Amino acid sequence: MAIDSYTKLKTSVASWLDRDDLTDNIPDFISLAEDRINRHIRVRSMEHRAEMSTVANQEYYGLPDNYIQMRHIAVQGTPNNDLEYLTPERFDTDLVGSGKPKYYTLIGNELRLGPKPAGVYTVEMVFYRKFSHLSDSLTSNKLLEDHSDLLLYGSLLEAEPFVKNPESAKMWGLYFNQAIDAIASADAKDRHSGGALAIRSDWTRVTQVQYWSTISNNWNTNSDNWDDNWTEWSVDLGMSWANIRQNWNTINEIWSD
Repeated sequence: MAIDSYTKLKTSVASWLDRDDLTDNIPDFISLAEDRINRHIRVRSMEHRAEMSTVANQEYYGLPDNYIQMRHIAVQGTPNNDLEYLTPERFDTDLVGSGKPKYYTLIGNELRLGPKPAGVYTVEMVFYRKFSHLSDSLTSNKLLEDHSDLLLYGSLLEAEPFVKNPESAKMWGLYFNQAIDAIASADAKDRHSGGALAIRSDWTRVTQVQYWSTISNNWNTNSDNWDDNWTEWSVDLGMSWANIRQNWNTINEIWSD
């Protein structure tokens, strides 16, 4: 039987437990499993996009409903301005005045922007949102559609301690964790699938040599200064700093040729 509705999920949980006296408890097992799943996975089907407009001199804004975690946030414009996360402590010590927001932090259920917006800006958030709990009025959702096995294993995992069966709880915990790992792996492959990697056309050998030369010049400048203080310094293989620099220069000469 395909588990494609809340009713069928409850029936399957009762069947796998081989119990017909848990009708009132099974919704609790499912709800607890949903909470556990929302804590454990971050997949593309949980991502949502929201926009908001700032208000001049207002730095706090409410987070969207069912918000779990930020994925990306930016002030819209040409170009867009990605916001950098700062801890709340850094906000209080480093940011003063108003202007176009460059940073954000999270305090409770609020988003704080810094510096304070000087006017109206459009801020776009991409964030992870909790899967809504199934119920008699919400009989299906994306979690059930895509990962019914995970919901079943999670519900059975929550049920076994209730029926005093710790050995079965270990088994369902194993199945649950295996499903979590498989879902995460599939999501990662999906995000990074596509064409083969290609070398950028503007990354020529001349560019490489110039870039390598810049690194080498900086290295030599810094190593001259470091030699004064690190004459006796050596690495595990016993090479002195001078030997390391000599090897670097040899590599650079080979590259330049």
